[in-house]
Amino acid sequence: MSGPFRSLCAVRPRFVALALAGLAWLMQIPAYGLLFMTELTRGYYPHWADSIAIPMLQLQSMLFGLFLPYMGIWLFFVVGARLPVSIFSTIPGRPLLNAFWTAATALLLLLTGLVLVGAILEGAILMVPFLWLTLWLTLCARAAALTRHRPNSAQLTQ
Repeated sequence: MSGPFRSLCAVRPRFVALALAGLAWLMQIPAYGLLFMTELTRGYYPHWADSIAIPMLQLQSMLFGLFLPYMGIWLFFVVGARLPVSIFSTIPGRPLLNAFWTAATALLLLLTGLVLVGAILEGAILMVPFLWLTLWLTLCARAAALTRHRPNSAQLTQ
């Protein structure tokens, strides 16, 4: 791939990518809180219904419960990475390795894309920019994961 997309690089320090991924995950709490409040003010819930605090707290506890496994997935991608790297880079001569990390990334992109479509259709508009950020970070994570398998400059000179 050539052009301006080739120059997009992954974030330099790994902890920045992890912090941004964690921020994007945790932004679901205020985003869906805003959605619940908006639906309440629009009269989408019946007047005899129970408090909206119940689904809000249930969602919040679920998101906090899944936060560590979510961050574990990100760690799986970025531990041992050598950044910065071009997002669309590959490892020449290692097609299975390229295919594995691309397939893992495609799965994450598919899931994030489905959540993005759901956020747009449901009305959780506060989530949309953070989901776009997550899509970009997922591409960065793929590139970062591939750098672990590249020979470093010291191995090339021997």
